[in-house]
Amino acid sequence: MRDRSAKASSGGAATMSNSFDHAADSAARRLEPLTYTFGAALESHMLTPLYGLLPQGIEGGSSGLMEYHSTNSVWSDNIRSNRHYHGCKIKLDGFFLFEWFPRSPGLYFTENAFNAREEAKNRIISIKNGVVTYNPHGKQSMLDGGVGNVRLAPLEMGGQTWFFMSASDNGVCHQGFPVAIPAVLYEKCIDEIRGRGAAARTLIGTLKLIPKHIQDVYMGYTGVKKFYLEVHDVHVPKQLKSRTFAELDVSVAVSFKGIVDEADGIYASYVTFNPSKHGSLKRAVQWRTTNTSHPTKEWC
Repeated sequence: MRDRSAKASSGGAATMSNSFDHAADSAARRLEPLTYTFGAALESHMLTPLYGLLPQGIEGGSSGLMEYHSTNSVWSDNIRSNRHYHGCKIKLDGFFLFEWFPRSPGLYFTENAFNAREEAKNRIISIKNGVVTYNPHGKQSMLDGGVGNVRLAPLEMGGQTWFFMSASDNGVCHQGFPVAIPAVLYEKCIDEIRGRGAAARTLIGTLKLIPKHIQDVYMGYTGVKKFYLEVHDVHVPKQLKSRTFAELDVSVAVSFKGIVDEADGIYASYVTFNPSKHGSLKRAVQWRTTNTSHPTKEWC
């Protein structure tokens, strides 16, 4: 299902859309202007570019290397077990590498996020031709459910330039695990990423803890161990992956000014696009702007 995102008019009507998924039960909640309820998430988003540093399919080798073949398995070990620790060696085998970074790493896999996405199901306006249209309440619930990505500027660490990216086996960027790749390895795959939306790669590296002074990237939620994978080896997987079957998916948070429930304010939304299709992001944002009573600001 594909996102065609928001529509808000001066009369208060608004429509939103995104992928439909399964989650746990949740109580009802109330949407308020972005300046109130989405303040923490917005602040977290604005702080993310200042990021100062940086089961199924699991096999343990004699070297202590933990091998993963699915994003779900990585986050399961991060959130629900004690297998992950600072300095452990990890191999992500055959993952899609994106130049985008999860807005809230791991949030999607927490219980609160499942609840938020379940709540969004109660905010559906329509389902037509595979497109689920949410009202603004549902759209904000999907953001609370872990949807959204950002692009980060490269960082200088230890005398090297590092690029923070997302690695996802299923092609959904916001579900990906955060990875940092040195410039020398980044340069070997960025042309493919820019040209085809993502690059299928096997990544080997070391888990590193995020220092306390930059933990604001995880502001507003708990339950996720604050690790990223510092990558030291990148190569093409032995078994190639199809972008067509994976249906690459990147969602970008946006804001819009409009009237919802007779309250004029700035509200949160997002657009979803396929990075493998040239111009997909631009078309998604243009659609969002055309179908909103006020211009949209893209958070990336």
